[in-house]
Amino acid sequence: MLKEMLMIHPLGQTAAVVFGLFNLFTGLTRRCLILALHVNFGVLFYALMFLGAAVGALVVRLAVHRDVVVVPWFTHGLFALGFMAVLLCGALSGFLLLARKSRPVWMLALHRYSNITAVALFGVQAYTGLRALAAIVYAAPR
Repeated sequence: MLKEMLMIHPLGQTAAVVFGLFNLFTGLTRRCLILALHVNFGVLFYALMFLGAAVGALVVRLAVHRDVVVVPWFTHGLFALGFMAVLLCGALSGFLLLARKSRPVWMLALHRYSNITAVALFGVQAYTGLRALAAIVYAAPR
C-alpha cells in the first residue's frame, strides 16, 4: 500500500501543477480569456495541492510506522510547509480580490507573485520528492 500511495502523491501533485500552469496563463492573459475559467482552475489547483499534501503526510506516517524513513524527507517536508504557506497566501489573496470591487495594486502583486512562487516551489518539491521516492522504492521491504 505504501508504494501505491507513493505513486498517487506525485501524480496528483503533477496534475495540480498542470492546472496551476494553465491558471498562471489565464491569470496573466486575463483580457483574452474568461475570468470564471481562471477562478475555477485556481480552485482545482489549490484543492489538488492540499489533497496531495494530505496524501503526502499520510505516506510519511505509514513510512515512519514501517521504519522506512529517509533523509530527503526532511528537506521535502520543510519545503512543503513553506509551499503550503505560499499556497494559502495565493488562495486568500485571490478570494479577497474576487470579493472586492476595488483591487489594490499590492494585493494583485501579492496574488501574482505568491502563485508564481508556488509554481516555482513545485520544481524544488519535485526534485526532493523524487529523491525521497527513489530512496523508498529501493529501501522498502518487498
